[in-house]
Amino acid sequence: MSYNVLLISETYLRDNSFIGGNVQNDALTGSIRTAQETILKPILGKALYDHILDSVYNAQGTFTGLTQNEVTLVEDYCIPVILTAAINASIPKLMWKATNKGIVKAMDNYSEAIDLE
Repeated sequence: MSYNVLLISETYLRDNSFIGGNVQNDALTGSIRTAQETILKPILGKALYDHILDSVYNAQGTFTGLTQNEVTLVEDYCIPVILTAAINASIPKLMWKATNKGIVKAMDNYSEAIDLE
């Protein structure tokens, strides 16, 4: 079971990308979870993916429950994949918002309807 474990934090995503500090955590959390589930999980396979997340969960969010080879896998390969995929997954959430008036382009203090262009 994978619980609600994220291998990178929203802060890590902000610090290692162009995403600004004023972006709300909930938009980034969803992007990180999407990246883990749709990109990383198929690469690692369900068994290894679940094992890594279970170990991190049981170690209260640290990598101390992993073997050295697993730590290397996570730090050198999984985290860069998640970071890149989470950035890509967050772009639409940061640019557009679905409201009861339609899909709008986010602006500073107001929103603007989008068109086909």
